[in-house]
Amino acid sequence: MKARRFMLIGLDGAMPNMLEKFRDEGSIPNMTKLMKQGAFMEALPCIPVDTPTNWVTIATGAWPGTHGITSFTVHLPAEPLDIGHSTVDLDATELCQAEFIWDAAERVGKKCLVLNYLCSWPSTMKKGILLGGPSPWGHRSWILGPSVHFVSGVSKVSANSVRYEITLRKAKNWKGLSQSSNDSYFEVKIPSNFVEPPQAADTWQAWLEVLKPDESAPEPKSCWNPAYYLLIANSPNQEDGKVHVCREKDLASSVATLRVGDWSDWIYEEVSTVNGRNRTGFRFRLNELSSDGRRFELYRTALHKTTGWTDPSYLAEEITEKIGPYASGHEGYPISPNSPKYNKIYFEHVSQFANYLADVARYLKERSGWEILITQIHVQDEFCHEVGFEGIDTTSPYHNPGHSEIDWKIMREQYRVCDEWIGRLIRECADENTLIAVISDHAAIPTRKTIAINEVLAKEGFLVSKKDKKSGLLTVDWSKTKAYNRPGFPIGYIWVNLKGRDPEGIVASGKEYKAVCNRVISTLYSLRDPETGECPIALALNKDDAVLLGQWGERAPDVFYSFRAGYNRKQSNMIPRGVKLGQQEKTMLVSQQVGRGTHGGYLPTASLGPCTNKAFLILAGPGVKRGYRRSGAIWLTDVTPTVSHLLGISSPAQSEGKVVRDILT
Repeated sequence: MKARRFMLIGLDGAMPNMLEKFRDEGSIPNMTKLMKQGAFMEALPCIPVDTPTNWVTIATGAWPGTHGITSFTVHLPAEPLDIGHSTVDLDATELCQAEFIWDAAERVGKKCLVLNYLCSWPSTMKKGILLGGPSPWGHRSWILGPSVHFVSGVSKVSANSVRYEITLRKAKNWKGLSQSSNDSYFEVKIPSNFVEPPQAADTWQAWLEVLKPDESAPEPKSCWNPAYYLLIANSPNQEDGKVHVCREKDLASSVATLRVGDWSDWIYEEVSTVNGRNRTGFRFRLNELSSDGRRFELYRTALHKTTGWTDPSYLAEEITEKIGPYASGHEGYPISPNSPKYNKIYFEHVSQFANYLADVARYLKERSGWEILITQIHVQDEFCHEVGFEGIDTTSPYHNPGHSEIDWKIMREQYRVCDEWIGRLIRECADENTLIAVISDHAAIPTRKTIAINEVLAKEGFLVSKKDKKSGLLTVDWSKTKAYNRPGFPIGYIWVNLKGRDPEGIVASGKEYKAVCNRVISTLYSLRDPETGECPIALALNKDDAVLLGQWGERAPDVFYSFRAGYNRKQSNMIPRGVKLGQQEKTMLVSQQVGRGTHGGYLPTASLGPCTNKAFLILAGPGVKRGYRRSGAIWLTDVTPTVSHLLGISSPAQSEGKVVRDILT
């Protein structure tokens, strides 16, 4: 019996051994049930072991050498070696050279919904529905302004968010209140139009150093259109304290009444940007209100556009009206073991977004009758990059026993929230004819030491720098440089500055090219940790040998290298001219600190302490064995061919994996 419907549910960065741990604890009942009803196995990611590469691998069944998505950026032939094209932008599918499973399914008449999936824009479908993505954080054009904390007497707020100091005054001249009532309330007027330019939270923060909390402030005055009036009732009993958020000094104009911990419904406003006026949606949350009114914190989410994030385009307004706008990620709340207050709000964000995806899937199933759902959520990966493994890795020199309990609690809660999301999707969108896959793209291991590879290349004479006359910064002297490791991504790619291929190439093809590649490899293998004497490089290969790892074609590097577990790349101070790191690259480079976790730069089989870089697959439904734990790992290239076989459709045109037959009935 062939499955008629299919749901692929992705958990970015989820780890197979952690999944089994939380299964045994009873924390993830929905995934536990799926394991009993189907097959569970480890899966090897492709190299580079990162998010864009492997979600595309899963969706195409092709190796990176074929589909061409190599990490967060792709270097194209004949372009300067310091130029990379983002693979998580709105033109990502134009960079992909392989067909997706949703295209193969649509070819045989299946209706497809691609929901919050990486590297999925612009849509390649003719009749299917595309919503959200294309990166772990949505797209910058869909967020018109950062989140804001309006605070009084609060010393610190969450990072990645604007902090706006306010002064509470006695309420005066409010409609809907008696004069005696006015005397027991406080008020303040707040701006709410923090839009571009500037857009980034840190840029706005710099502006606000000179702004006053009233309309006499210097530019940008546009932030006061729209503005809101807050009417605050504090109380000796903290549970009775509340804030009214109003458009005017009139209780009848209230858009929200909040007690501590409450979220408002979605509020919609038109805001002015450099591209004209746009309708946006946002929410308020009252984070803190002390009984004496001296400590106050009101959080306003980012400004989310109500259009632009669906194909067909008209669906965005309909979904906004029925469910709400697309608001990916967790905005201004990076997770941290040192902040229980903000961790709570982080998980509220995650839960809201997961439920939003479930609501959209159910609504579009009822509306359009999709038969194929491809979706993913970016949660577990944040643990590795933002929290790290110091609390749970007892083998690490950076182990922090004081963080152990909270770190395990955070990780467990991430898996639990995702498990609830999976349960909703199954209950509300699946039937007995539905094949269900729950899958991760990679996991992560701890980073304990770092190495600046470009500085190694410079020391050995492969890379030569010069001082830029205008900026005074070091840049690459391409007229003397033979080999180069681009800052950003992919981590393990070294390019030879080849004459005839690269615009400023100096290395001749043939004998000189091979000699440079071999010398670079020898240099990498000659590295030694001065404390232990071990080589920090696990593997270094030339382009011909890297085909064994799925690396080939014009986008593959001249030399590929991978770090031994525990080591990773340190960012060099030398950022060459022309290098434009995307926001995702900047975020990831900042977070790849000693003691944190990462996955790029390591082999798929890398493991350290309690952590592994392997992904996993749970597959359940028609044609799949029940309660089967596969002993060996599959490759992520095998997922789409196996699913296509179970659906009775042809695999995507460039699919190269195999059908995993031992899991079939």
